[in-house]
Amino acid sequence: MSQLTVNNHYRTMTREEVADELRRLAGELEAAARVPYASGEVAVPAHIDREFQVDASDDGAACRFEYRLKWMLHMISDLAPGPEKQ
Repeated sequence: MSQLTVNNHYRTMTREEVADELRRLAGELEAAARVPYASGEVAVPAHIDREFQVDASDDGAACRFEYRLKWMLHMISDLAPGPEKQ
């Protein structure tokens, strides 16, 4: 499979900012079946693959939390049309 990077964004945030961002993403996903990003949005089908991973270093100095969603583009045919963006 070829790799397509639509948007990759890194930034330091407070825990509260991260929680707010996750709530906004969840609301958008549930209401419109779309995930917004900096320059647009991506349609998301009804069924997707989810990966959840937490890694911690042996010395406890670092931790990484990953939550990935993956789907095939041909699966978006089950989407209802989303609201028009203005």
